[in-house]
Amino acid sequence: LADKGITMNNQYVIDANCGAVSVRQQNGMFIMNRQIEFPYFPILSKFSEHPAAKGLEGVIMPFVSSLSFLPKDSAVNIQPLVFSSENSGVVNTPVYIDIQKQWSESDFNAPSQVVAIAAEGPLSGTANSKMVVIANGAFAVNGEGQQQQQVNQDNVNLASNAIDWLSD
Repeated sequence: LADKGITMNNQYVIDANCGAVSVRQQNGMFIMNRQIEFPYFPILSKFSEHPAAKGLEGVIMPFVSSLSFLPKDSAVNIQPLVFSSENSGVVNTPVYIDIQKQWSESDFNAPSQVVAIAAEGPLSGTANSKMVVIANGAFAVNGEGQQQQQVNQDNVNLASNAIDWLSD
């Protein structure tokens, strides 16, 4: 994709608008599960006016990277689809993840990171084609076996909308 001006950055997007993880905590003789907000699980609720992002309210993309794009061909139209919030930032990889980290406002200093784009035009040769790039390949996967989990409905809607747009 780099030859078309699309690059996935070596960083994770963090967002103050995020999902939570369950952490086991021992308190005396008792073990309790506690929910902790986890900025590496951004809840993305900022979308462009594009058919692939139509009707979405909130997509969750754990450990998502940001995308950079600068079209190298003026005939190729690249449009951002999904953005992080105004209270987001980036963390360069590799990263040591501290579940107990106390996040501050200064951690969220890179607003509106692009995490999905749509491209249209002569992407391969001279014929027009379409492509959707989402910086988290597992955003619509629900796991398998004992690792199954329910996928957020808008994650499925994003995949479905993208397929509809691509197949026209």
